[in-house]
Amino acid sequence: MIQRVQTVYLLIVVVLMACLFVVPFAEFISLSELGSMRFTACGLFETDADGRAAAYVMRSTTWPLTVLAALTGVVALITIMLFKRRMLQIRLCVLNMVLLVGLQVMLIVLVKMLTAQPELLGGSSQMGFKLIAVSPLISAILTYLALRAIGRDEALVRSLDRLR
Repeated sequence: MIQRVQTVYLLIVVVLMACLFVVPFAEFISLSELGSMRFTACGLFETDADGRAAAYVMRSTTWPLTVLAALTGVVALITIMLFKRRMLQIRLCVLNMVLLVGLQVMLIVLVKMLTAQPELLGGSSQMGFKLIAVSPLISAILTYLALRAIGRDEALVRSLDRLR
């Protein structure tokens, strides 16, 4: 199970999805004040001078993002555990790629909605994306590579069944 290349790809997907809950996607630095806000999968929160979370500003509209990020990590983990059922693994990889693309779109839409509401961000602010914001796309590419590796394994098993 762990020695297969698709398992490594899917484990990287799980790690990237877990990082979405810790590392902020975007940071909004207020131009009028010295404060800043960080946007993670769990919501938008203010940071104090030390960079630690001081208070949550918005959680209610980010719950679909939280659920989708957790679901994609769980689907990748389940896909790893089903190593004996390759056809089901292929279907789960396709499902996970669709979920990952949806997660990326949802992330972009939520950030655009936040930039359209300057009063929520404490006036005019400057936004900066972090590198983790493209992790759903990287995860979709890794899931596709895992899908191809699983397909190669299935083709190899079927070719060996013909020889018997």
